[in-house]
Amino acid sequence: MSQTKIPMTKKQVEIFKFMKSYYDEHGEMPLQWEIADHFNIVAISTIQFHIKGMVERGWLKKLAGRKRALALVLD
Repeated sequence: MSQTKIPMTKKQVEIFKFMKSYYDEHGEMPLQWEIADHFNIVAISTIQFHIKGMVERGWLKKLAGRKRALALVLD
C-alpha cells in the first residue's frame, strides 16, 4: 500500500521532472551539482532544500550508504 503524497511546489515539480528524465537517459540519479547546474542555481543548499522537501512529501526516498542515494517514488 502506498503512502499518500503531499503535492510538490512548482520548483520541486521542475526538479523532479529533471531528475526523472536524467535517470531515464543515464540510468542513475543526477548529482546535486548537476541539478543545480541544469537550473543555473549557484548554491547547492538550495537544491538540498528542495530535495529534503520532496523526501518529506513522499516523492523521493533516500538510500543509505550510496553516492546518488535518492530514488524516485513513482507509485
